[in-house]
Amino acid sequence: MSPRTLLCLVLLVGLLLVVWTMRPPAVPSRPPAEAVPEAPLAVTPEELPPFRVARVVDGDTVDVVDPAGEVVRVRVLGIDAPERAQPGGDAATAWAWAALEEGEAVELVGDDRDRWGRRLAEVRHDGGRDLGAGLVEAGHAWRWQHADRPDLETLAAEARAAGRGCGRIRRR
Repeated sequence: MSPRTLLCLVLLVGLLLVVWTMRPPAVPSRPPAEAVPEAPLAVTPEELPPFRVARVVDGDTVDVVDPAGEVVRVRVLGIDAPERAQPGGDAATAWAWAALEEGEAVELVGDDRDRWGRRLAEVRHDGGRDLGAGLVEAGHAWRWQHADRPDLETLAAEARAAGRGCGRIRRR
């Protein structure tokens, strides 16, 4: 072996030793089974941080801030209110704003999504009052035709009978 080849080989081995000693120590990808802590106990809804009202979009849509600080658009489950540009839409929006205060803690019951990505949930406020039921009772919304909520149908019938708001218009 030539002195030049031997020198190259020694330098290569030296370089490998330097690289080997400089690499970080191996970290196990998961801790040993005895080091894994027990799973936390399930929390009750009362222990969860509340959602907070950010704004009322219209009679049946509310933006809330979740416990992580993200804004979530919520479609109030079980009702249908006129859009703002439709007759009664401004009144429905105003009624919802009067019922909810910006920053108020609310509870969302339900976690489905609609085709636009909005969360579908009942919005409970002020100690458990159902925003959707209040809108129907006041005549500012109808029971959504596919909602399995007999209480909303009763409230809608009462609003129609009393001639309140859009309750006087029968929805198909």
